[in-house]
Amino acid sequence: MNPTKLTVASLRRVSLLEALDDATLSVLLKRLTARRYEKRDLVLQKGAADGELLFLLAGQLNVVDYTLQGKEVFLHVIREGDYFGELSVIDGAPRSASVVAVKESVVAFLPKQHALNLFHNYPSVIERLLNRFAQVIRQASGRQMLLSIPSAHARVFVMLARMTQSPVQSTEGESSVTLDNVPTQQEIAGMVNTTRETVSRAMQTLVKEGIIKRDKRRIVVLQPAVLEEKAMQGEGMLVKETEE
Repeated sequence: MNPTKLTVASLRRVSLLEALDDATLSVLLKRLTARRYEKRDLVLQKGAADGELLFLLAGQLNVVDYTLQGKEVFLHVIREGDYFGELSVIDGAPRSASVVAVKESVVAFLPKQHALNLFHNYPSVIERLLNRFAQVIRQASGRQMLLSIPSAHARVFVMLARMTQSPVQSTEGESSVTLDNVPTQQEIAGMVNTTRETVSRAMQTLVKEGIIKRDKRRIVVLQPAVLEEKAMQGEGMLVKETEE
């Protein structure tokens, strides 16, 4: 973990700060400390009492938790330009999860008091923060529904269908959708509460049926409508079970 240089331009790429003017960012720059992490380095420890706000300036991080048996459970990805740690800034509680580097990454740390000043004094910042909270609540509701689906394969199909509707995707041709930097099978397994082997079998089913094609961390959804139909069938299992 080595210090690294910060610039106004690098802060401008952070979603929370993009509406701030250069003068404000220049002042903020003096309050920040940047650190460089290698792959698998621990960035935040669950239960830690620090209250800093963090910005990912380069690289990629995973938010993870652990079961009582010590098994790592993937929660979500933090991508370049994102921020995290805001909950501990606001309520002063310990960190609710751990964060690890997926690859070489640069993270900027803003002390709690300066982060609170940022929230209190800049409407564009608090507006983005509130939008984030709204998204988190919606995602939590969707995740609860996802985990209620009885079929593990169906849970995988639903999750992939949701990914095609997220901002982290691009079109390929007129009908295909490309998903870049897709979570690993182990990470997906943690997200849908199943095993890596089950995720692999579900993916292979989609490949054999010509619905997707895979290339390492990249998935091309060749037939988004068919994938969506499979996802709806999975959600239908939950409705049927509830009615019974």
